[in-house]
Amino acid sequence: MSATLGIIDLGQTPDPGFREELARAAPGTHILSEALLQDFTDAQVIALDDPEGVFPIHFPLPGGGRVSIPLAHFLPRAQAAVDRLVVAGADVVVITCAGDFSSVRCSVPLVLPGRLSAAVVAAVLPGAAVAAVMPTAGQVAPSVTKWTALGLQPQVRWRVPAGEDPSAERGWRQLAQEFVALQTAVTVLDCMGFDHRDAAVLRALTDRPVIVARELAVQVCASLLRGGGIDAPSALGQLSLA
Repeated sequence: MSATLGIIDLGQTPDPGFREELARAAPGTHILSEALLQDFTDAQVIALDDPEGVFPIHFPLPGGGRVSIPLAHFLPRAQAAVDRLVVAGADVVVITCAGDFSSVRCSVPLVLPGRLSAAVVAAVLPGAAVAAVMPTAGQVAPSVTKWTALGLQPQVRWRVPAGEDPSAERGWRQLAQEFVALQTAVTVLDCMGFDHRDAAVLRALTDRPVIVARELAVQVCASLLRGGGIDAPSALGQLSLA
């Protein structure tokens, strides 16, 4: 019997790209989906737009345009979605956002991409100079706090993912030059909107390793699911590794 993964997306619709990557990494996985704004109209979503809020989550609207909604709007909805997925039979749950959802409780493994990537870097490169890229300016300061708390030396910048702006490659080239000059040891694309296109540019231009939160989340989910899911006490049911 295949394992079941509960996927929580923040927007109005599921992210097909994440599901395609997961299907390649863990074929046969049964998927349960929740989209936290699935019952919202475009107008209702736009009304929540607040780029100056605390840790604004940035994503495109299905009808065109982009919005930035503060993380706090999603936390209670995320908890409710986790509870529904667990009741529905999810063996593992993932929130497809690298924001701080550590307050969300779950009785099965809960994969939190932002904490996962940070914990991996802190474990393998303790004290290193880390280049972290976020999708909005409003996420830069919280990101600096996160990496500094782990004993790392962060250089945090922001860029729009290539999937949302095909002309963004020029900006990536400038950013790569800056990171090379700063002698950072690794670059972390710390948003689920970044993918192989963004990573490829940075790898080619910096000749340094690039960790993509999205890729790491897929691999961790796949590893858990290949075992058919695991029973996790409530104290350990959150795979944040930090």
